Amino acid sequence: MATIVQISRFLSIFNLVLFFDLVMKKLKQTILGVVLYGFCSVVIGQIPVQLYYPKPEAEFDERVGYPLSLLRLALKESPELAHIQLKVADMKMPRGRALKILENNLGIDIFWSIASEQRKADLRAIDYPIFQGLFGYRLLLINESHKNKFQNIENKSELQVLLAGLGHDWPDLTILQKNGYAVQGSSSYAGLFDMLRRGRVDYLPRSIFEIQAEFEHFVGDGLVIEPNIALHYPVIFHFFVAKENELLASKIEASLNALDANGKTKVLFDALHQHIIEEANLEKRTVFELELNPK
Repeated sequence: MATIVQISRFLSIFNLVLFFDLVMKKLKQTILGVVLYGFCSVVIGQIPVQLYYPKPEAEFDERVGYPLSLLRLALKESPELAHIQLKVADMKMPRGRALKILENNLGIDIFWSIASEQRKADLRAIDYPIFQGLFGYRLLLINESHKNKFQNIENKSELQVLLAGLGHDWPDLTILQKNGYAVQGSSSYAGLFDMLRRGRVDYLPRSIFEIQAEFEHFVGDGLVIEPNIALHYPVIFHFFVAKENELLASKIEASLNALDANGKTKVLFDALHQHIIEEANLEKRTVFELELNPK
């Protein structure tokens, strides 16, 4: 009987060892695949054949459309970059995670986002204002059933007590907090709109370039654009690559500046955004100014 028990224990231990060996092999294959994927998309120090950018977090995510069109134009108009193919990564991911993958060359090669001191320290920012310096103008997406909260707001202190919703790792969240605004963070872009629908936040401060598409997508859920208030903070939207990809960054930067000089970026920007700027009606809104580093 003792022999049978010993054999049974031995077989159990043996099976456990085999199981962990299989797990470790799979883990090594996965890590190797990620590393190779990142390595194959950009060869450090050289102009690549293809560039991977993150998959949009939602089908209505307008943070992708214009930057991608501008990047395609910059590549097409440069003899040194025209061969590059832009490819979308397979997996959706929050912006913070995408930027971290970009920093470590693990499968994302280029991305665009609001610049912050931390992002400029971690990545190579391409020195060109994608949205011509206007991305910091914010309108408020609100729940229509709570619009009475905003009807009589005349000064910023009345807005500061209402709860804004932002991505938990977005630079905007820190900017609003430093300026005395109440803020609730969300771990996902799509989750923000669910928070607003459920009344967990009072408003979402969205860029004038984002809010119309978001409003149209959620119009059936009772979300509307507040008509009288806007926020503004001086942020710039940049393209980013890994620090090691200086040659790629400098070539894209040069192409964008050349397009600016010959007027092609203005043609593209105006064609896609002139009506958006007009519909924002900023001159008739109360605009509350926020500082990046208030004293």
